[in-house]
Amino acid sequence: MVVSDLDEAPSPISSDSLVVSFEPMLTLPPPLFRYTKRAYAEDLLHRGKIRLGTLYEYKRIEDHAPMIGDEAEGVKSLYDNPAFASAGGLPRFARSVADRAIRNLPTDPSTRVLFNQCLFEEVHTSPDRWVYCMSKRLGARVMHSMDPAYDTCVRIDYVRAFFELICAELMRQRVITDGSRISECFYRDRVQHYLRDDGRDPAVLKAAKYAAQEEVRFVFVPVEPTTIAPRFLTLPKLRDLCELDPRVDSRRPDIARKGRAAF
Repeated sequence: MVVSDLDEAPSPISSDSLVVSFEPMLTLPPPLFRYTKRAYAEDLLHRGKIRLGTLYEYKRIEDHAPMIGDEAEGVKSLYDNPAFASAGGLPRFARSVADRAIRNLPTDPSTRVLFNQCLFEEVHTSPDRWVYCMSKRLGARVMHSMDPAYDTCVRIDYVRAFFELICAELMRQRVITDGSRISECFYRDRVQHYLRDDGRDPAVLKAAKYAAQEEVRFVFVPVEPTTIAPRFLTLPKLRDLCELDPRVDSRRPDIARKGRAAF
């Protein structure tokens, strides 16, 4: 480098005057894990082929492994149980249930229609939805608790892109409407007192016995929810967004020797 007489010497920089700025780092969300049978994993990894199940399909427990099928899928109930009340003195929630059940229910508190230790329940059922189910948790124990026949895990590294590709194809086919989303499942009793209602969509509620699965769902809202069935899609670009995770591959000799419950 050539320095002329006209160049000024650079001023020394003290530690007190030094300002350091950091650009925010791009952090990807954690991957999700799709447990399945080897043939279906290879369909995804080599062809980009997936199967979307439906909420109501999973209610048919005779068609699925015990920890996959769930006859209460997509349902929650709210209740009130006042010990004793007249027709006109029922609490708001109980009154709304009673009004739908009994025609011309009197509102006058003096009217002698009495409810003694009655349970007032309101059932909320989600319309049918397409769902694609994964787990936040990696482990052979989790995989085999879902279905002993599962032997393979596909790790989905680019979750949002994976979801958006599926969503775009379903939109192109004009079979879904607004409201599709990625949602964790919430594990709790499906029956709650109405004052404790957390407002959760019944489509993402599961009983506590499933909690170890740490399930995350893609939920797709169909245009005609009364007529949907499981749907197969082949999207080659999905292949670039996922890969086989060998850490829970039942066909690896080292895992077979160590035992499947190592995780």
